[in-house]
Amino acid sequence: LKGRVQSMAMMYVKHEEFLGHLRECGVCTPMEEGQDA
Repeated sequence: LKGRVQSMAMMYVKHEEFLGHLRECGVCTPMEEGQDA
């Protein structure tokens, strides 16, 4: 279980880095907010 939690945490960190990159590129923001005011 501990190993699984650790791998999940690593995946989450990688995912956060990936979203951060997309947000910098301005690609992910519209999808996350879901609406363009």
